[in-house]
Amino acid sequence: MVVEIPRWTNAKMEIATEEPLNPIKQDVKSGKLRFIPNIFPHKGYMWNYGAFPQ
Repeated sequence: MVVEIPRWTNAKMEIATEEPLNPIKQDVKSGKLRFIPNIFPHKGYMWNYGAFPQ
């Protein structure tokens, strides 16, 4: 599993499939870094969020 949002963090990471070796980079939308909102009372997600490589 490739973790894109580690547990208890807010930074939204993405797999850069257009770049060589597919690095994991912070997601950018409209020129701004993306963060996920807090889920009260927790900061960030309560679990790891990601993808399974094919």
